Amino acid sequence: MSDIRDKIKRQIEILGIAIENPEKYKIVDLEVMFNCNGATIKRDLKDLRALGIDIHSVSRRGVRVENKITPEVLNGFINDYILLNNSSINIEKSTHFLVTSRKEAALSTVTMIQYCIDKNLIAKILYKKQNRKTAELREVAPLIIFYGKNEYRLFAAEDKTYKQFLLSRIQSVEITNKKFKPVSKNKIDSVFATSLDFWLGEKTIKIKLLLMKPWYRRRKLPLLVENQTIIRNSDGSLILDAEVNSIAEVAQWIVAQGRGIIVVEPEKLKKLVFNLAQDVFYNYK
Repeated sequence: MSDIRDKIKRQIEILGIAIENPEKYKIVDLEVMFNCNGATIKRDLKDLRALGIDIHSVSRRGVRVENKITPEVLNGFINDYILLNNSSINIEKSTHFLVTSRKEAALSTVTMIQYCIDKNLIAKILYKKQNRKTAELREVAPLIIFYGKNEYRLFAAEDKTYKQFLLSRIQSVEITNKKFKPVSKNKIDSVFATSLDFWLGEKTIKIKLLLMKPWYRRRKLPLLVENQTIIRNSDGSLILDAEVNSIAEVAQWIVAQGRGIIVVEPEKLKKLVFNLAQDVFYNYK
């Protein structure tokens, strides 16, 4: 099973690389990249052609994809590829959004970033922030592709800090030869453990919430983050203690819950909830 998985993964990566870099990589280059012989690469190209992909090795030039690939086929390849690398991701909606916004480049982005993750290689990405007219060239150490708010996101190290990037806003990817020091799974898990939804960061903030009995009796007890604790008071109310890396997300969640949750601390979170609630109320004046 592992051999079949590696074969499918390699073939999709070859396709992604060829889409992004037509005729840049010859058979011999792909041999080195994937640590296999030329006959294996040629069989991979043949298998892709059998799936309807018009991919060829052009004599004395390199591998290229001749014709456009339909969104339906791209969806299938990306879904398969994401599942091969992370079976826990909810993929359908996010894949559709990525293919709709980036077309064939969606497959290139996913496969080339994952290749850098697997090989611990620095990636140069051309990234366009929201409301910016031009994209910026960034050098990042890609660590994991994850899912949040119906989009694929990249968790990466840049300038000694952890950041996230929307895959739909990555305009291009270049694989470099520069290695980065791997980050342990425990370290990555510790960052995600304090994330309420999708925001990630190393700095954490302690919060304390009072959950009134009428509120939680109508709902299941919330699991905001992995490190939370819940203590029952004598009057039946609950105290929820936790460490999070974004009080903005906590504030949005509290306002969405309506009556029954009171912020005990920190003061900054109280003010944020109050301001958000005022903004919502203002809409209905």
